[in-house]
Amino acid sequence: MTGKIGLVCMDLDGTLLGPGGRISETDADAVRKAQEEGVVCAIASGRAEGNVILMLRDAGLVCPACALNGGLVIDEKGEVLASFPMDRTLSVRICDTLAGEKLKFVLLGDKTICTSEKDFPHHSEEKYGERMRKMGHRFAHGLDELRSFAREGMTYKYFLCEMEQPGRIMEILKGIPGISITRSGRRNIEIMPAHVNKARGISVLCGHYGIGMDRVMCIGDEMNDLEMIRAAGVGVAMGNAAAEVRAMAGHVTADNASGGVAQAIRRFALDPFRA
Repeated sequence: MTGKIGLVCMDLDGTLLGPGGRISETDADAVRKAQEEGVVCAIASGRAEGNVILMLRDAGLVCPACALNGGLVIDEKGEVLASFPMDRTLSVRICDTLAGEKLKFVLLGDKTICTSEKDFPHHSEEKYGERMRKMGHRFAHGLDELRSFAREGMTYKYFLCEMEQPGRIMEILKGIPGISITRSGRRNIEIMPAHVNKARGISVLCGHYGIGMDRVMCIGDEMNDLEMIRAAGVGVAMGNAAAEVRAMAGHVTADNASGGVAQAIRRFALDPFRA
């Protein structure tokens, strides 16, 4: 790090979100104090942008975000700064591959979340359905709907959750050129276009706010956080992070049940005697 931290980028699940799926007042207060000091605080999450905005709003926070693992970058007002969707031909191929394996999966696209089964609601629909619909988001269900969107819509990401054999499916997916594969948990898989990741999204924020990557702190806990932690001037792993993330990060903070984000913000963004 060559200067004062100007941008803090935080993952949500397992990081800013506690075990109950909520942002604690301790962490929210640290974010607000950093913002008051002129530090830009942003979210870098695999979640859709409407989901991110509502989670922040419920905690009394307003932040820019790299949603969908960096596939869509928005400012504090929700205005799009950059988007990196996948080619429609590629989206159709991924859809056909996953359907052929008879897997349960989710397509996350432009203002659309579509699940592969009609009786399979996405968690964001269950929690924020009506509020997200009022923001212009659409929820759809079933392979026919999903295939139609893959052919005609703007796809950012595919998500597979609660898998019994993620390793086998990852090997199958490696045969599809033009994709990147990551994970945000031990039993899930996330599929994006090649070269789309949180670090790329954060570079868009850096350009927008005029902040060098050496003045960025990134905090995360899972494999989809590796690129941003590696690229940041200060990379921080949560105490509950995957072993690979803790081993690669330059610093480890407390876990997400113990104010780990607040601890990192105080140490590197608010402490005048920062390292």
